[in-house]
Amino acid sequence: MRVRSVVEPQGLAAAEPPPALAEEPGQGADKAPLSGPVANSGIPGSVPESEEQALLERLAREAAEAAAAREAIGAISFDDYIPAARLSQRPLIQEQVQLPWPEGGGVPDGALYMGRFRLYIDEQGRVRRIMGETGNLLPPLVRLTQDTFSNARFAPGELAGRQVKSWIRIEVTFDARGIVSTRMLN
Repeated sequence: MRVRSVVEPQGLAAAEPPPALAEEPGQGADKAPLSGPVANSGIPGSVPESEEQALLERLAREAAEAAAAREAIGAISFDDYIPAARLSQRPLIQEQVQLPWPEGGGVPDGALYMGRFRLYIDEQGRVRRIMGETGNLLPPLVRLTQDTFSNARFAPGELAGRQVKSWIRIEVTFDARGIVSTRMLN
């Protein structure tokens, strides 16, 4: 038996709902006929190759049109960034990032503030977005971290020898003793 599944790109809805199964009382879904066309393959419930190909082509065209529309208005989709753990070569920082101690203090005595961030790095090695994930950083410390890492330069991540968009995680710690540390995660 041939099984077909279609995965739609995120954010795009199918123009038509999938064919429904008609079921008669006492008849299982595996024996129910499709309400749509049936292939000439002789296998009940199968979809013709031409229809499947047409659907795949339509989905690819819609995804390309959506990407072109985002690019035209300057929008960036972060859905197509690959986690560093899935790459053959992770993004590598080009020079040490010195996260400064906040001007005027900003950290109460005895406090320890930590935060995890996701850095989205494009195929040229530029940081395109910095998203806070977890932590207890005060808003001025979040802004300081985002401002500092937005200027960082990376050798882009690679997948099978090709430079790709990717993301990495970092953890930042601000200690009331004046110690600021950063470490890469993943």
